[in-house]
Amino acid sequence: MQRLLSQQTHAREIPEAFATNNTNSYVKTIRELTPTSRVDSIPAVVTDNPNLAILYSPLLVYGSVILFFIIFIGLLATQAFLRSLDLRRISTSLVVALIIAVTPLLVRTALQTTTIHTKAASDQTPKNVEIMQKNKHEVVVSWHVGASRVGMVRYGTAPLTQNFGQTVISNNGQKSTVHQVQLEKLQVGVRYELEILSGNGWYNDDGKPIQFVIY
Repeated sequence: MQRLLSQQTHAREIPEAFATNNTNSYVKTIRELTPTSRVDSIPAVVTDNPNLAILYSPLLVYGSVILFFIIFIGLLATQAFLRSLDLRRISTSLVVALIIAVTPLLVRTALQTTTIHTKAASDQTPKNVEIMQKNKHEVVVSWHVGASRVGMVRYGTAPLTQNFGQTVISNNGQKSTVHQVQLEKLQVGVRYELEILSGNGWYNDDGKPIQFVIY
């Protein structure tokens, strides 16, 4: 009798792999987003190279300034070590550091045909937004729009601000009505926030960034 009860109890137990491997489950679903209250400068043309997504990051300006000082100080230190420091070499180092530092900004400017400050059209409003957990460190964000538009996701740990965060371009920068991006290297239990760029406008959830936490 005890042996029979033991077999029945064991049969009702959930396999460990099934109990712990709870991935590919939807974290959040939003029917339709709303335009953000602020007006951002949105590039009208986004590069089709996903490796250049950093060019549209709000941190690019700060990175260029930091890069300038690092290169300039490095060149001065090298000249001081070689005892060849003079006004002419200092001026040359300043010019070289400035050229290298502003190159990313010049590339981004070349990729932008204009800066748009218009209100978002209804056919570019992200709808059926889904955040699906792929594993413990990755989620997939997908959405649909009424007409083919360029899409992008800006995300970061809460609270999300305009100057801090990462950007991921959807569909390699190609216009489409169906969009999907993958957010990687996320931390378990940390609250994240995101906003979606569609066409020439940023969208969120009723005036607030979309929040999610993975487990």
